[in-house]
Amino acid sequence: MRYLLLLLFLIPFLASCATPRPAPGAFESAEQRIEAAVAAGAEEHSPVELRFAREKLAEARKGMEER
Repeated sequence: MRYLLLLLFLIPFLASCATPRPAPGAFESAEQRIEAAVAAGAEEHSPVELRFAREKLAEARKGMEER
């Protein structure tokens, strides 16, 4: 009985840990938003945040290619 209860609690926990694949247009949307930020002057006003966003997008693309 203990094992059954443990299994009943463990399965939903493990299922919640699975990461879903991003939507097909997620990377394009992120790229468009970065370009919109550049057009709004992000390179001048917040270059560190812009670089961080570009690095994170590149990491996400690399991660998707590796999986």
